[in-house]
Amino acid sequence: MLKDTPRSKQLSKLRARTLTTKSSSTSSLSPVYNSVALQLLIIGLIFISIITIIYFNLPDINHHDHLQQGITIEIEDENGKKIIDVDLPSQPGTGGVSKPRPPPSGSGSKTSSFDFDTPINANLKEQSSDLPGVFDKRMKIRETFIDAYNAYDKTCHGQDELVPIGPKCHNWVGMGLTIIDAVDTMYIMGLTDMLKEARDWMESSLSFNVNRGISFFETTIRCLGGLMSIYDLTKDKLYLDKALDLGQRMKPVFQTGTGMPLSEINLASGHKKSAGWTGGSVLLAEVGTIQLEFQSLSDRLDKEETRDLGDLASKVFETLDPEREGGPTLPLRGQYPLFLDSNSVRFRNNHISWGAMGDSFYEYLLKFWIYTGKKEDSRYRRMYVEAVEGMKETLWSFNTPSGLNYIAEWKGGRNDAKFDELACFTGGML
Repeated sequence: MLKDTPRSKQLSKLRARTLTTKSSSTSSLSPVYNSVALQLLIIGLIFISIITIIYFNLPDINHHDHLQQGITIEIEDENGKKIIDVDLPSQPGTGGVSKPRPPPSGSGSKTSSFDFDTPINANLKEQSSDLPGVFDKRMKIRETFIDAYNAYDKTCHGQDELVPIGPKCHNWVGMGLTIIDAVDTMYIMGLTDMLKEARDWMESSLSFNVNRGISFFETTIRCLGGLMSIYDLTKDKLYLDKALDLGQRMKPVFQTGTGMPLSEINLASGHKKSAGWTGGSVLLAEVGTIQLEFQSLSDRLDKEETRDLGDLASKVFETLDPEREGGPTLPLRGQYPLFLDSNSVRFRNNHISWGAMGDSFYEYLLKFWIYTGKKEDSRYRRMYVEAVEGMKETLWSFNTPSGLNYIAEWKGGRNDAKFDELACFTGGML
């Protein structure tokens, strides 16, 4: 063991001071090293994410090479005469589709030829024609509807909607929206007691004297449409009377320079306006998804004094016909931009989509053609075929990573390679 000498004590103190300084220096630099490493890690992850997003969303630069005649959609009348023949491009090797079942024949008038006096078969018993498992699925769907409606009825009876998390109720049109929207489904599913309770509420409590601005579009498709559906199924005059009251209250929205309906209506005062977020524009889907409801109301009433209910709605398609004198100019064949000026029928931009804000306009062209008798020279047929043909020329695209075709949007003067989720429904109307 060494003896402590003055020199050895000085060396020990110097060594200790040196170690302390190194430790302090390392400790102070540690957060800096950690911070730099974390930043590099974050930058790396962001870079990888950007590359992944670009890869999976990059449009196929040769997508027009894939526009080959692969899918043919044909519709025939009752005599086997082909009345619509539309070819859609298909990527080789994906296969075609079978010919759809011909739609029911029209009578040539505005009124549908469907025999609504024939009771709906709710198929509550298994049918010999059912494929294996179909009856069980049908009953499961029915049970799910019962469960969902009972949950609404228990908490929000007479109000618009149930918000399941809470639970709490949400009112945005103020007229028992869920009840009106669900009664035709109750009838089809054979839910007699549930339907009776809903009818009793509508007779005693349903009022359209709603003193606030509500969506004209949503009220039309869900409330007026729900009332007309249940009337056609039951011929119960209560539903037709309610539909007439509602339809008359919504008429003021058509009082514009071109007859294009505005977005919001106060059912108590008749005050109408455009939705604030659209900058004064009206939306393509909103003006083009009302014709069936108003025309069926006019046809079922069959009175001269209410004929204008159907005429006002159907005139929208006439106004938007590019082939009429003074009609709108479309940026692409058969394709309509989403935002319109209600007073001049000018488009506010060239954003085109078969998804949100545009989808059901094209759907109603087809359905209104069927409803009005499937005439070969019909304006609605011509506009629909032009829309489909134009869509396949400019919007029908092929995604290389997935190997799937899709309907893109048009934005900024080019194919935007974006597929809106609501465009998924297009397959059901081709």
